Amino acid sequence: MNFAPEHPGIPLVMAEFGSAEDPANPSKANWIADAQQMFKQSGYERFEAASYWNATSHNYVNCDFKITSSTNALTAFKTMANDPFYSGQVS
Repeated sequence: MNFAPEHPGIPLVMAEFGSAEDPANPSKANWIADAQQMFKQSGYERFEAASYWNATSHNYVNCDFKITSSTNALTAFKTMANDPFYSGQVS
């Protein structure tokens, strides 16, 4: 978000965003739902694309960024993907 004001007039892409599931507090689904709403807020309208980092970390043991790390995370991601806001249709 620091980059955006310095480069007005160009579309933005969130090249990678993601979260690992915390076994002690499995709230990745909430994090995804929060991201779904965040991109709809004022200040994020220049984002034209977002890409989820869907991998397991090679550097940190048990750091699973995959969207399938839990049933709840997958369900939240599907909800986000099926939200008409993310249809890719230009309004």
